[in-house]
Amino acid sequence: MFEVGSILRPPDRNTPRTPESMTTPDAPSRCRRLFCAPLAGLLSLTIFIAGCGGDSPLGVSTPEEVIVYTALDEEFSKPIFAAFTRQTGIEVRAKFDTEATKTVGLANAIIAERDRPRCDVFWNNEMLHTMRLKEQGLLRVQPVSAMQDYPAEFRSPDHDWYGFAARARVLIVNTDIVKEARRPVSIFDMTDPQWYDKCGIAKPLFGTTATHAACLFHVLGEEE
Repeated sequence: MFEVGSILRPPDRNTPRTPESMTTPDAPSRCRRLFCAPLAGLLSLTIFIAGCGGDSPLGVSTPEEVIVYTALDEEFSKPIFAAFTRQTGIEVRAKFDTEATKTVGLANAIIAERDRPRCDVFWNNEMLHTMRLKEQGLLRVQPVSAMQDYPAEFRSPDHDWYGFAARARVLIVNTDIVKEARRPVSIFDMTDPQWYDKCGIAKPLFGTTATHAACLFHVLGEEE
């Protein structure tokens, strides 16, 4: 599992320009120069590849802001946005999602806004919905010169998403109740009848748990 940053497809050139249309087909030259500016830390990558949208949702045409839809918790992403603004002078306007619908709500918003895009960069926390957006043609190809040596396994061959943060899947065990010899070491151990009604997982309809479930179905097959 890893988090990804995606650049959203800009509005069609025939789409009337409105204050709600976020991304211009041609980024300002200053923003293009920023693509080559070094940033400290991989966590800033998704903002680093931002399209630096033109018209803002507030009707202010400026290359000095970028609109980011982010599935990362606000308390963790806001300091990164603030650091990016201090380094580049570009204001980050973020749209967050609720804990119950992480990623799903933002991805659905992007789909609903496809004819009048508002989002410049999607900071996603799982791949399932990134692939949904890609299949619908909503990601923008954005080769970045500074990313030429970025590991191929962590980026799209089409340069429309970059993975930049690992996510571990772990089992949390109550060591006061379950002694070491009985502790499960794999999700397959959870099929043992002794754990019936004694364990739980995150709801596998949203966020990274949905992707995890989808990967299990893909690898194991539906019957297993």
